[in-house]
Amino acid sequence: NVTSNAATLTVTSAAAAPSITTQPANKSVSVGATATFMVTATGTAPLSYQWSKNGTAIGGAVSASYTTPATVLGDSGATFTVKVTNSVGSVTSNAATLTVVTASGSVTVTPQLAPLTTSQTQQFTAVVPGAVAANWSVDAVGAGNATVGTISAGGVFTPGTQVGIHTIRATSSANSLQSGTATVAVTDLAGVYTYHNDAARTGQNLQEYALTPAVVGGGKFGKLWSCAVDGAVYAQPLYVANLAIAGGTHNVVFVATQHDSVYAFDADSPNCTAYWSVHPAVGVTSVPQLDTNCDDTLIEVGITGTPVIDPSTKILYFVAKSKEAGAYFQKLHAVNLATGAERSGSPVTITASDSKNTFDALRNSQKPGLALTNGHVYIGFSSHCDYGPYSGWFMSYDANSLTRTAAFDVTPNTIGGEGGIWMSGGAPAVDSSGSVYLSTGNGNFAYSTLNSPSPVPSNIDLGMSFIKFDPSNLLVQDFYSPTDEANWSAQDLDISSSGVTVLPNGAGPSGHPNLLIGSDKQANLWLLDRSNMGGFVTLGNNAVQQILLNPASCGAKCVFSTPVYYNHTIYIGNSGGFIVALPLVSGTFGVTPNNGYAFASSQSNDYYGFPGPTPMIGAAPGGGAVLWALDTSNNGTGGAGVGAAMLRAYDASNLGTRLFSSDGSSDTGPDAIKFAVPVVANGHVYVGGSNLLVVYGPR
Repeated sequence: NVTSNAATLTVTSAAAAPSITTQPANKSVSVGATATFMVTATGTAPLSYQWSKNGTAIGGAVSASYTTPATVLGDSGATFTVKVTNSVGSVTSNAATLTVVTASGSVTVTPQLAPLTTSQTQQFTAVVPGAVAANWSVDAVGAGNATVGTISAGGVFTPGTQVGIHTIRATSSANSLQSGTATVAVTDLAGVYTYHNDAARTGQNLQEYALTPAVVGGGKFGKLWSCAVDGAVYAQPLYVANLAIAGGTHNVVFVATQHDSVYAFDADSPNCTAYWSVHPAVGVTSVPQLDTNCDDTLIEVGITGTPVIDPSTKILYFVAKSKEAGAYFQKLHAVNLATGAERSGSPVTITASDSKNTFDALRNSQKPGLALTNGHVYIGFSSHCDYGPYSGWFMSYDANSLTRTAAFDVTPNTIGGEGGIWMSGGAPAVDSSGSVYLSTGNGNFAYSTLNSPSPVPSNIDLGMSFIKFDPSNLLVQDFYSPTDEANWSAQDLDISSSGVTVLPNGAGPSGHPNLLIGSDKQANLWLLDRSNMGGFVTLGNNAVQQILLNPASCGAKCVFSTPVYYNHTIYIGNSGGFIVALPLVSGTFGVTPNNGYAFASSQSNDYYGFPGPTPMIGAAPGGGAVLWALDTSNNGTGGAGVGAAMLRAYDASNLGTRLFSSDGSSDTGPDAIKFAVPVVANGHVYVGGSNLLVVYGPR
């Protein structure tokens, strides 16, 4: 008998030598630093590692990495070798060289501060000792990332999703202790589309990261360039970021002049690149100042009120006063932001009349800034130098069709009853519900003992009043007129010398959370409840609060500005006085116990002559606010000589700390224009004046 069995033989090859897939790189460090060498290897496990320095094994270095002790100059040139062995003894090795250098010299990065919008890039350059290459990082992240921004090997920074301040660092590729830094300030500010920054007229830009108190007050801020225009810039410049224009994406500043022209300048170009400009047609001119019989503007009257921009439709609206074949016109224009081309149906001639009064294109002055809300453009009118007879008008136009939808006569029962709407260039304010507010000047008032009548009678004269309108039809929803309005009106002590500001909902005291603030020529300062403004009473005062701002120095012509609101504080400029900061304490002004005068937490040391400034605030969301003001007392109206406007900046937390003034010859501003307002956007301040736009920023 035979028995058998079988077995299978498997023959395998020897284990493959390990493969080093990531080799240790040559290292360069400064004296006293450490150097880490690492290796990644694959092969038949287990793998073992042995490091050596200049051929001598390094005891204990049996892992995939090795960190040297603190280096000395004698370590320079040392060769570090790693041998990787697999389970069957196959060996692969690799070596790296260490260079140790002394830390001498520093890296210089330019520019030191770069303000950018989200669509811009910035080329940084680095001067490195030894003329070696620089390694770049953003916020300590090598080459950056999609959040903080990226930077190329050549130093080109591209913003990421995180706005604010970022640190750019350039490090010597030969010496890690040699580095230099710069700052980039990335803003997501979409634009300054309207007078005093927003429809509420708060005057605050809370997306300004570059112009901090340290930067503005650090001696490296000043005039950068200026651009010539063909007339006086009375209207506030406007700003649009990241606009598709001229085949690219650019930040653009829009400037309107009294010569009836509008310019679209590159907001960042010292070459004054004008993407377009529009001017009056042949046979059309601005109105000579002599024709108005008034010296409140110099030489000519054209575009006076600040235009307004609709960012959704990319349309800019403005009112131009013109003279054509001896006749006078005021026309509402709507032009394309990218080209300056008139929209279909633009311009339209402004007209209005009722049983008592007719709009007069020569006599009526379009001084207030335009407002845009509820799909309508709102336009206010007074007269030149109160030259009459006239009546103040307030009109609304459909933003699409440019059809007039409503016209409000301030004194519909009185021929030439005055009641001009001018607000020293300020614009009607809009609250969160869409209601529109403004103030009127000296003029007829229909006396009534009604306290906040509801509804308000539809046909009453409302000179010397604060008025709330239904935006759909300009019917009066509410009003406030002071008890002494008749006496004040007789003395030309306008309420409408000051613009109005809607405070944020809830900023007011218990029972009156939503407030409107305004002033007048005498520096009375009112807080009014927007839901119950107070109407008129023959005795008493239905305001939430009324104080006298500055009774000592300015007489009867004190306030020609729009108040600023920032961080529970009201800032307001005086004519013949100072800029003051007035904190709201539990929603109202703190006052001294005995005399009822306003209590200021701080004031500027700079004195301002007529007409006083309308300030602006620039701040980051977390603070660091700077208050900007333009001294235009050299404006030349009323027979005075013309001189330079002076731009000044203050620490908003203490107005006694002046950070900057353009009084120095190298920073001199343009010749002053009355009521001009500075605009703060993306690390720049834009100042209009006589035939000039001047741009300030870090340098």
